[in-house]
Amino acid sequence: MESDNAGAGVKTIYEDEEKLIEKKVEELVKLRDNALKEAEEWAKKRDFLNQKSSKLSTTIREEKEKKEEALTEVASLKEIKAKKREGKQKIINKLRKLREKTAKEKGLKPVHLHILRKKLRDIEWRIETTAKLSLEEEKELVKQANNIQKQIEEAELEFGKTTQGKDIEMQIKAINMGLKDLNNQIKKQFQEIQKYREKTKALFDELKKTRAKADEAHETFIEFKKITREKQREINDLLMRRKVEMRRSQKEKLEALQAKMDEKVKKALEKLESNGRARLTFEEFNLLLERGLI
Repeated sequence: MESDNAGAGVKTIYEDEEKLIEKKVEELVKLRDNALKEAEEWAKKRDFLNQKSSKLSTTIREEKEKKEEALTEVASLKEIKAKKREGKQKIINKLRKLREKTAKEKGLKPVHLHILRKKLRDIEWRIETTAKLSLEEEKELVKQANNIQKQIEEAELEFGKTTQGKDIEMQIKAINMGLKDLNNQIKKQFQEIQKYREKTKALFDELKKTRAKADEAHETFIEFKKITREKQREINDLLMRRKVEMRRSQKEKLEALQAKMDEKVKKALEKLESNGRARLTFEEFNLLLERGLI
C-alpha cells in the first residue's frame, strides 16, 4: 500500500513539473515565433531598401555618364568655336588691309575698325559668358556695344564698300551667326550639365538616407534574430529538462513498482513458510514461480 502511494506521489510531482514546463515552453514558443515574424518583416524592409539603393546607384551612374557626354560635347563645340574665331580673325585682317588700302587711295584718314571690332567682340563675349551679371551691368554693356557698332557702321559708310569688301563682310556675318549658334549650344549644354549635377546631388542625398535606413533595418533584424535564437535555446533547455525529468520519473516508477513486487513476493513467501495455513493467491503463486522461488 505504501509502495502504491509512493508511486502515485512520484507521478503527481512529475505531472506538475511537466505542466509547468509545457506552459513555459508554450510561452517561449510564442515569444520565439513573434520575434521570428518581426525578424522576417525587418528583413523584407532591409531587402526593399537595398534594392532601392541599388536602383539609385544605377541612376546616379547614368546621370554621371550623361554629364560626361555633355562635357565632351562642350569641349567639341569649344574646339569648333576656336577654329571659327581663328578663321574670322583671318578674314577681319584681310578686311582691315582692304579698308586701309581704300582709305589711302581716297586720301581719307583710316579708322582702326579692327580695334573697334575687337572691343565689340570682347563686350559681346562678356555678355554671353558671364553668368552673374546684374541687370544694370548688362544694360551698360549693351549700351557700349551699340555705340561701338554705330561707330563701325559710320566708318564703313565713310570709306564706302567695294564688292570685295561686301563679300568679306558677309563672310564675317555668317561666321558671327555660327558663333552665336555655338554659344547657344554651349550655354544649353552647360544648363544640362547643371541639371545633371543637381539631380545627382539629390540622388546621392536620397541614397545616403536609404542606405542608413537599410542599415537600421538590418540591425533590428539582427536583434530579433538574436531574440529568436535565445528563446529557442531556452525551449531546448526546457525540453531537455523535461526529458531528464521523464527518465527520472520512469526510473522512480520502475523502482516503486519493483519495491511493490518485492513486497508481494515477501508476503507470498511468508504465506508459503506458514505451512499452508494461508493459501497463496494466483498472482502470488505466479510471482514466486517467475522468480524461481517454488
